[in-house]
Amino acid sequence: LDCDGVLWRGAEPLPGAREALAALRSSGVRTVFVTNNSSKSRAAAALKIAELMQLDADELDAHTDVVTASFAAAHYLARVRDPPLSPADEVLVLADEGTAEELE
Repeated sequence: LDCDGVLWRGAEPLPGAREALAALRSSGVRTVFVTNNSSKSRAAAALKIAELMQLDADELDAHTDVVTASFAAAHYLARVRDPPLSPADEVLVLADEGTAEELE
């Protein structure tokens, strides 16, 4: 599920978003949250999702239930890029804290 603009706008859930999410989850549908916001790490995004969607924080696994633009970039650099970056490689990060955290 896309987050900003689909589940919420700014700091306010969109009408029916919480109910729709609850219905999906109670039906056993696995939900993954996707955002193009790179300013937050997956852990920080999971906290925001839990807060706005009124979920218990332990209901979300930031590593398997949340995909951010910064995580996608880090994943690309570490696994897809040819040749992939190794932990010994240095990267100059000119981005938000969330991107730096995901690149670690």
